[in-house]
Amino acid sequence: MVNSRLESAVDAAVLQAETERDELRDVVAGIRSAIESVQTPGKSEGSELRRILSEFSQVSDGLIGDPAQSETFNIAFFGRTGAGKSTLLSILGCLDGARVSDGHSDFTTEVTPVAWNKCQLWDTPGINGWGRPEVDEQSEVSSKDSARERRSTLEGRARRAVEKADLVLLCFDSQSQQASEFGKIAAWVQEFGKPVIAVLNVRNPRWRHSRRLVGVAARKTLSRAVAEHAGNIRTELDRIGLTGTPIVAYHAQRALFARASEPYSGPAADSLAVEREQFGSDYLLASSNFPALEQLIVSAIAHGAADLRRTSMRDGLRGAADRASAELAVMVTDAEDRIALADVTAMKLIDVLGYPEEENRTDLLGVSAPILRDAEEARGGPYLGTASGSIDRFFERLVEKHLAAPRQMVLNEVEILVSENLRNGDDTTAEDIRDVYERHREDLTTAVAEMWAAAGAFLNRRVSVVLAQGDEDVALGSAAGARRDGGLKGVFGRVLSIVGIGASAAGGVLVLPAVTNFWNPAGWVSGTAVIGLNAVGAAAGALGGKLSADGQKDGARHRSRALQEVRDAVNESFDTVEADLRRGFHDQKWRAAAPHLIEALEQVVNLNRYAQSVPAANVAIARSRDRIRRSPEPGEVIDGAVAEVVASRRRKSTRSLTAADVWLGEDWIEATDVAVVETRAEVLDHLATTRANDRKRLDRFIARAWTPVDQVGLDKWLSRIDAMVDDETKDRVENIFAVFDGVPSVVVVGDYSAGKSSLVKRLLAEVGATEPRALRISGAVATDTVQVCDAGHFRIVDSPGFQSGRAHHDSIALAATVSAALVVVVLHVNLMIGDTGLLESIVAGTELTVGKGRRVLFLVNRADELGADPTIAPEDFARLKDLKAAELRGALASLSVEIDDLQVHLVAGDPFGQYADQATVVRADFDENRTWDGVDPLKNALLGFSRGAARSGAIRGAIDEACAILARRGQVVDDRSRELEQESDVTEDLMRALTAAEKEARTLEESVRERIAKAVRRRTDSTIDEIRKIAPGDGSGLKDAVDGWLDEPFWRDLERLFDVIGTESQRLVEEHSSAIRRELEFTRIEFAGMRPAGAVDGAVGAPGGQGGGAAAAGSSAFRLSAGLAKTLGNRDAVYAIGKAIGVKFRPWGAVNAGRAVGKVAPILSFVAAGLETYKLHADSVAANKMRQAKADAEERLHASSAELVESVMRGDEERPGPGAVLSDFAATVRALREEIRAAHSDSAALWGALRAERLHISELLSDAAELTLIQNVED
Repeated sequence: MVNSRLESAVDAAVLQAETERDELRDVVAGIRSAIESVQTPGKSEGSELRRILSEFSQVSDGLIGDPAQSETFNIAFFGRTGAGKSTLLSILGCLDGARVSDGHSDFTTEVTPVAWNKCQLWDTPGINGWGRPEVDEQSEVSSKDSARERRSTLEGRARRAVEKADLVLLCFDSQSQQASEFGKIAAWVQEFGKPVIAVLNVRNPRWRHSRRLVGVAARKTLSRAVAEHAGNIRTELDRIGLTGTPIVAYHAQRALFARASEPYSGPAADSLAVEREQFGSDYLLASSNFPALEQLIVSAIAHGAADLRRTSMRDGLRGAADRASAELAVMVTDAEDRIALADVTAMKLIDVLGYPEEENRTDLLGVSAPILRDAEEARGGPYLGTASGSIDRFFERLVEKHLAAPRQMVLNEVEILVSENLRNGDDTTAEDIRDVYERHREDLTTAVAEMWAAAGAFLNRRVSVVLAQGDEDVALGSAAGARRDGGLKGVFGRVLSIVGIGASAAGGVLVLPAVTNFWNPAGWVSGTAVIGLNAVGAAAGALGGKLSADGQKDGARHRSRALQEVRDAVNESFDTVEADLRRGFHDQKWRAAAPHLIEALEQVVNLNRYAQSVPAANVAIARSRDRIRRSPEPGEVIDGAVAEVVASRRRKSTRSLTAADVWLGEDWIEATDVAVVETRAEVLDHLATTRANDRKRLDRFIARAWTPVDQVGLDKWLSRIDAMVDDETKDRVENIFAVFDGVPSVVVVGDYSAGKSSLVKRLLAEVGATEPRALRISGAVATDTVQVCDAGHFRIVDSPGFQSGRAHHDSIALAATVSAALVVVVLHVNLMIGDTGLLESIVAGTELTVGKGRRVLFLVNRADELGADPTIAPEDFARLKDLKAAELRGALASLSVEIDDLQVHLVAGDPFGQYADQATVVRADFDENRTWDGVDPLKNALLGFSRGAARSGAIRGAIDEACAILARRGQVVDDRSRELEQESDVTEDLMRALTAAEKEARTLEESVRERIAKAVRRRTDSTIDEIRKIAPGDGSGLKDAVDGWLDEPFWRDLERLFDVIGTESQRLVEEHSSAIRRELEFTRIEFAGMRPAGAVDGAVGAPGGQGGGAAAAGSSAFRLSAGLAKTLGNRDAVYAIGKAIGVKFRPWGAVNAGRAVGKVAPILSFVAAGLETYKLHADSVAANKMRQAKADAEERLHASSAELVESVMRGDEERPGPGAVLSDFAATVRALREEIRAAHSDSAALWGALRAERLHISELLSDAAELTLIQNVED
């Protein structure tokens, strides 16, 4: 049908658009270049950027790059599957009906254009379908996943067509409109500024069929239903910004019967032939109201094709640019946080490792050395830190702790060896010295191994914690990443493998087989430091022969000098070892951790560049976008067309027309052309046979669904519940059977506006029951609550509709089915559209509800809208019924839900919607359509069961309800058990922090002890040297030497040492107290925020109601065991951990240490005084007497040195010493850790009891399934 006016408008639109195409191509190139300029920091961002670019290119190519498309005006048909898109295209194009679905959903799978007056009509796959498995039967994907993939694929094709279209026809039907439909319209149509016209396909065969529907009241009822659907569509379109969109109602099938070309290849061919014969094509077309829609489309294109085309191109590109810009902005939403995390990660790693100075940066970071400078430029300043990090300070403590004992042992033995040789006049050979070192080689090896393992573990822990805190968000990568939930092992293994530490196969003990990378514990015996001792030993031995010849004073001086040189040599050899170890660990720590620091610095650089490049790209996109000319307002074009059509209709009408008369077809209400059509006898016979067969099938269905339950088995099952579950659950189950009356509940569910309430109203009328006042019928959402209706032998329960968009409707409907003896699922003719999750839950069950399985009857309602008139073409009607039943079974099978042919029945609860508005209806109102509407077989089956069957059905519903209570209790128990299981997982990092704090406090304590001991030892050795030089009889010299042991310079040195120790101790306590506080707070927050998936309200106490009471399970908080909750909530424990902060060791040292020395001073004074008295009475004391006095003094000094060290470490009550502070800190941390472990032990006991109860519940549920198992029923 050629329309020259339309074709001329299209030609003009194509010509005008072509002049703008080159300009828009430049715009597209600019936007593409801007997107490509983004500097992505990783693979995921790169992949996302490519997707954004690809989608923009796809849209822009479709709008301005497709030559075939640019030469026509393109109209896309968009809407839900089964809404009549293919039918509308066939009507406009006067096609033969081959494109029209034969009743299957998702019939259209490709976008195939049809030429129409120099336009292209694009039929698109429907949205919200279920995927039609015939499309890809060879798929290896599971049926449910495969259906989702098919659905996504089909919807993607529809979207691409809409993006390129010049005009979009939004196709709806009168079955229902779902919220998800409008969501996709908003995302795919409104976003690109597409001009739209909404089309409402009215499926009711009697709407506007004035020759088949005589009564004015009935006509008003049908028109009111159409107006309600249009009003619902209007509300939703307004909500998404498509205000003012015209909505045109028409009858698609009648228009197709009028317009289809011959030979006809579409569905319902017999009906087409009969209706054309009875009513004529002109009447069919006029009564369909399609001419109003066609006139509107033609007028819009004729008057505004050029404007609509320009709008499509310009706004389409704007929309594509805006979407790309928005998606780029989303990409960098968290960039600042990620930059901060990467920066903090790098900062903390530098704090651990030390700052790589410029002069040795290349040695530490290799070819990546410049990255530090780049990162500092990116962040706007240098990283702070010293060349040595916290690991170096810790290593120093380890050196002091682990090498002090071997050093002292070697010192003592070498000193004894040399002293004895000097006394005996023997030489001290190199072999003698080597023997001493050789004897202690194993001690040294063990000490180095322990030190090395501790250093490696510390390095691993510090680096791992830093990475764990930032890795997940900063995405440091798999090579260096370490997450809280196990990534530590990766870093641990890497560190250990590099530094040479291996894990023992038995128990994970760290060992050090060899540190041969830089130091050999065997080879050091022959090293230069030890060789130096040989010369000293030889010199000391050579003195032995000369001492007897010299005076005693000179001999003592020689001995003192020899022993001092021996000590110096031993200390030098150990200093060399320590220096080697420090140097080696410095190299190894960088080998181990440098890759992590480099990667963090690279992230700082890359993320900064990324964060800066996206805004710059968006500025460039906006600049290019702003070059697109302002589009004509498409609404003005559509509004002008609407006004023109209404004016034209009014001019030709003999009466005053309203907008509703034109667009919603209400001008038929007062029409007088009536023709009565008689139903043929053979048709009535066919329908009677069908009705009888339906009754037999439904009788079999109910007989199978309500087979008797073994009463003995039920009683045993109930008695086991009494013994196995908690009191509250037991009481709730007992209450079910206490009020049991044997009346089964038939629960009606389904999508809103599927006709549930109309069906309930009809069934109540059929059985003579009273209809509840609250029962409402509407084209919009009508039912908000559960309505229970007494139907005599059974109860009918109406429920809120699925997918209504109203809060809680789905959960209310699901809850209504829990105790159902029978569930009736009412479906649209289009079957399952949109979200099918709730339907799957009812049939298959959930964690909390029993699947109704074979006790579900699927009623496909509104059979009058199948597309064939049963009174005219009963064979077509029967074929479409069978097709729908088979399609439903296939659709459910694609969701892994299996049903059989007994579970599907087709009805028309309110044939042609004639009685929806009537306040009350009676059985006689439906007599006209009773022969075919399918309600009689359903009603008779429901009324025909025996009382025994009814009781069996009711018992099954009661058992289901009891099982739901058990399942709810089971999930509460599961949730609580999971919480208890996760307590140790959630506190793992806290326990690790506590353990690390204790270990490091102990390490620092030993280090401090050794440094104080070294200072005291140094002073003691000096004093002993002076004593050894004293001549026999010089008692005053001995007294002076002893009195000068702890002189003022010593105390000043000790105070300086205390300053260092105080700083280190304070840093350790502050650092670990802060870390423990954070972990405590994190643990509390994690417990408070965690909630197991699917968690339910309920109560949990000791199984069987024994002790313990009950704790609410329905709160949003993750509940702890009482012991752990108390521990984590104990603020005093947190205070105790950090109470040492602020302790100052100076001026404690000089005062309190002096008091400690005072305890041993009298002993030393006694020795000196005794010697002085001896000298006064005997001027000449034998050498051996003086030697004994000196030996006693040395012994007392050594003993006093040890006590002095311990006294300094302890301090007193007023001012505790560093040892006391660190020991108290470690003890407090350990006490909290042990308290948590004790709480975990209590939780484990409760967990065991709960798991035993859960096992009982599982057994009860399994036994209930066996008890209610449904067997097939023979004919």
